[in-house]
Amino acid sequence: MPTRPIQVLVGILISIWALDGLNSWVQEWRQAPLLYPPTNLLRLFTGLGFGLALGIPLYPIYHAALWRHHEEAQVLRPAWPLACILGAEGAMAWLLLKQLFSYFFWATLLSGAVVLTFAILNASFVSLWLRPEGPANHWRETLPYLTLGTLAALLELSALAAIRKLLGF
Repeated sequence: MPTRPIQVLVGILISIWALDGLNSWVQEWRQAPLLYPPTNLLRLFTGLGFGLALGIPLYPIYHAALWRHHEEAQVLRPAWPLACILGAEGAMAWLLLKQLFSYFFWATLLSGAVVLTFAILNASFVSLWLRPEGPANHWRETLPYLTLGTLAALLELSALAAIRKLLGF
């Protein structure tokens, strides 16, 4: 488990993301925002925060599920990796705002990050389902689980896209 301050940070990041999503949803349906006019810039920052918040608990779950021998240590202890991650996210947001790369580059990069996150989560689920004790001693032994996780991620995301299209979003 992360330290208490990291847990609080995760809770804040998820709450901000959820509030921004609710506000955007209300804007779509009522044609008037709940709290403030939604912007893509705000969606970018709340999405980056949510991605960080999602990765914090996913990291130890992935290691516990896939590796036979893993270290039982607190996530982000010491706190300097969090500062590095926040710095990398800030640099990415700055590059996006400066429009130094094309939209296609960013869409590809962020789509890949979403697929990777779903793939890792699904690989963890598959591993826990098939071999709860953690199957891998070497990274090559994780490939079947990561492959199944990636296929499941692509199916899930395709289904979500189809549902979104059917609903007219």
